[in-house]
Amino acid sequence: MMPVISLRRLAAVLWMGGLLAACQTPGPVAPHLQQETLALDTLLGSLKQRQQGVADLKSMVRTTVENPKVRQSFKQALVLKNDEAFRIDTYNVFGQTLGVFIYNENQPQGVRTVMYDPAKNRVFVGGEVRHVLQETLGLSLDFREFLPVFYGGIPRLERLRVTHARLSPDKSIYQLIARDPVEGNEVWIDVDAYTLLPVQLMRVETGQKIYTVQWDDYRSVGEHRFPHQITIHLKQRGEILTVKYTDPQINSGVASDTFLLSAHEIVVPATGF
Repeated sequence: MMPVISLRRLAAVLWMGGLLAACQTPGPVAPHLQQETLALDTLLGSLKQRQQGVADLKSMVRTTVENPKVRQSFKQALVLKNDEAFRIDTYNVFGQTLGVFIYNENQPQGVRTVMYDPAKNRVFVGGEVRHVLQETLGLSLDFREFLPVFYGGIPRLERLRVTHARLSPDKSIYQLIARDPVEGNEVWIDVDAYTLLPVQLMRVETGQKIYTVQWDDYRSVGEHRFPHQITIHLKQRGEILTVKYTDPQINSGVASDTFLLSAHEIVVPATGF
């Protein structure tokens, strides 16, 4: 039998809250809250369906990078497509391009990461990019791991195997503990019990926190509920990345060549979407 998470106590809490609002017009209730129990496959299915519903995303963002030595903030344009491609253009206060970073699983030359520095008129590729990011931003991020995080997705969700699940003591969060059979570590996922939206993720290896992700400020974007603030905390290095979105667009159509650095862009820096 598929594991289930009891909603009896949660329903009682909602019922008591309803007594306090008896004079108000009742609002819509999420279908899963009307069930006596919530099947684990229903919860996982909801998370997977949500991620599969995002084909592409683009938005202006304010990105803040913090480490034990420095705190920096940047205005950027973010574009991503599925779990395959990601692009960030960074601008100065005058709107001029300071740099272009591209991660693309389908780069024709087979090099996934490319970075262009207009000031030096130089293109960095592969391992050079990680070094430059560490030197300039004080941040070293595995974009292959974190790409889904930027649209509110859970990395490698399709291969995770949930081993434990419970409702939090205050009945507001479903807490899932999953095993990554490839990496051999655990992923702890907190899901809002009312909306079934992910709010926090933590990857743990041999009892040590590797990183945490926090999704905040969910708002409607078309048919989607999208987190307008995302925070990644790399625990062992003390690095924190916070991304705040402005007017994000989901599934608006992003061309594949957006993630290819053209000769034209090197001569004339990118100016946005």
